[in-house]
Parts: sequence; structure tokens; C-alpha cells
Amino acid sequence: MKALWVILNKSPEDASQVVRVLMVFYKTILNRRRYKTVRTSKICAMFLGIIIIVFIIVSMVSAQVPDGWLKVKASFKGMDLYGAGKVSNTRSLYIHTQYDTNTSSYTVITCTPDSVDPNTYHPRTNPLPPVNVYTPSAQEQIWDFLDGLILSFTNGTFLYSTYPFVYMKTASNGTVSLSTLACPGYQQSSPTSVAEGSWTLKGKTIAPEKVPAAARFTCLQ
Repeated sequence: MKALWVILNKSPEDASQVVRVLMVFYKTILNRRRYKTVRTSKICAMFLGIIIIVFIIVSMVSAQVPDGWLKVKASFKGMDLYGAGKVSNTRSLYIHTQYDTNTSSYTVITCTPDSVDPNTYHPRTNPLPPVNVYTPSAQEQIWDFLDGLILSFTNGTFLYSTYPFVYMKTASNGTVSLSTLACPGYQQSSPTSVAEGSWTLKGKTIAPEKVPAAARFTCLQ
């Protein structure tokens, strides 16, 4: 039971250590041939069952990006489609991620300050189904918004639409870093003011109390 508690409350590294300890203990019991009794066989079966359960839980827990806030910097370089020339800008925003254990999907909410009033925030909800999530390792995920999805945000004047491959990495302490492997997209303020180009997103976990109260209240309603 202590092993399961560690899995549910500690890091993936702790969970892996528990698995290794259980495997060593299990092999030690099997190697003691003179103690191979019915009781020993039952103990071996019990430990084997625990190891299997632990492996299952490790795969589920370690592959999940923790819920929470990230502070993100978004940079854009592109070309206006109606002759205004090259366009570039930088925006700061907050992103809140939440994992649904029932559907194995994420909800990604962008929370961007208003272009005029910095105390006003604009939320945009972007669903991310499990088919668009790839897990190269226990601490890494790639979120594919290019395949039929969109990661959008707005400051009330411009609509920013991105289609990124988002690289999410979770450290052993639960801190998450966000970056883009590739990110085409555009920005638009009117039907005749559209620029297409490339976005770069980069951010990391921020404590909830450091997120402005207006952002938390508006974007998580």
C-alpha cells in the first residue's frame, strides 16, 4: 500500500524506484528455493500483482501533464496579406491546462490581457483530445494542434490563431515548461487586416497566486 501511495503522490522517479525495489524483493523470494512453500508461492503471487498494478499506475501518472497555470510569451513574424508589408509583434498571456481522467483529454484555456485595459482578460477554450497527444517519454508530451485543431487567443482587438506542435516537459518537481517545435498561424483585426506567418510560444509553470486575480476569475468561470 505504501508503494501505491508513493505512486499517487510523488514523482515518476520515485515511482520507478518503488518498482525496482519490488522487483528485487520478488526475485530474492524466488531465489530462496528451500523456502518454496505454498505460503511463499502466495506471497510471490501477491508481489507480482502489486508490481503489475504499480507499472500500470506509473504509466498513467507519469504521462499526464499536471493541471495548472503557465505564463507564456508569444512572438509572431509574418507578412500582411493585403500589402502592408512585414509584421512582427510579441504578446504575453497565461495558459491554464486541465486534464480530464474520464476522457483522457486536455482543456487548454488561453487568457490574454486586453489591448487597452490591462485589468481585463479574454479567455479562449481550446480542446485537446487524446488522439492529438503524443508521449515520447514519461516526462515529455507533444500536443498536436496542427491536425484539425487550433490554439487561439485574443486581446480584444486582434484574434491570434496558431496551429502548433507544442512540446511539454514536466520536471521531477512538477514544473512544466512549454515551447513550440513548429507553429504556423496568423493574426487578424478585420477582414482586410490579416497577416500570416510563424509563431513562437515559450513559457513555464507559474504559481496560481502569481496569476492576476482578474485573469483567474475571468478565464476559469
